[in-house]
Amino acid sequence: MKIKIILAVIILIASIFAAWQYVFPLYGKIKTLKTEIDQKQQTVQKLEAFAQKLEVLNRQYAENGKSIERLYKILPSAEDAADFINNADYLSFQSGMILGAVNFSKQAKQSKVAVSSGEEGAQNVGSQETASATAPDVILTDLSATGTYESFKNLLTGLEQNLRLADVQSISFAGKGESANLFEFKVAAKIYYKGL
Repeated sequence: MKIKIILAVIILIASIFAAWQYVFPLYGKIKTLKTEIDQKQQTVQKLEAFAQKLEVLNRQYAENGKSIERLYKILPSAEDAADFINNADYLSFQSGMILGAVNFSKQAKQSKVAVSSGEEGAQNVGSQETASATAPDVILTDLSATGTYESFKNLLTGLEQNLRLADVQSISFAGKGESANLFEFKVAAKIYYKGL
């Protein structure tokens, strides 16, 4: 009887030692792997949600193609002075004016320097850099056109309603020839584009 008890105790001790040496490390590895699998599954779920959002955005982009095309006409990615000349020529023709010379020059970019002190000053510099980084580039244009006052008003209305952004800065005019209602108008304006 004593031998059976001693044998049972030895087997119990041997099984505890075997479990401590082999089973518990495997259990720890399995637990770690299970945690990693859960993390990977969460990552996969996030990626699937992101892929669905991307698909929805691609669909919306395709559906709004005409609106996006209009945005590129409002603020083109390049200077595209030829397009502006075509628009100005078309608008002057529609309004009954004769388009004369059109000159372009680039406006110098403003520097990103700000003088201030302290933590608040550092925040102001960062916000100014962000604002100037997102501001569109500017081309200064001077154009001249000949016609009546009414036709010039129509030209300005056309420029205002045109898709391409243009800010009229100054207008000057002078009488042209012997006709009392024929003038040469000179317009200085800013046009914008989204530089790289």
